[in-house]
Amino acid sequence: MGAVKELVGGADLGKREADIEVAGAAAAAEIGGSWRPVETTLVLLAWAAAGLLLAPPILRGIARRESGSLMEERRRRALQRFG
Repeated sequence: MGAVKELVGGADLGKREADIEVAGAAAAAEIGGSWRPVETTLVLLAWAAAGLLLAPPILRGIARRESGSLMEERRRRALQRFG
């Protein structure tokens, strides 16, 4: 790899080469020995959908349990801290 840098005259090629080697090693560690972009995208979309479906009822329940005066006090302290 050092000889390649000297011939080309830049460290940039060496960095790209190292990135390719790291990516190849990481892909080899994956299930099946390769990247699975379709499956990865589907799993991320499923997590996003679950979060979008579950967050509103959970946050609504949390807000319902907190009284208005407690919420106002917390808001006042936050504004003092950042405001």
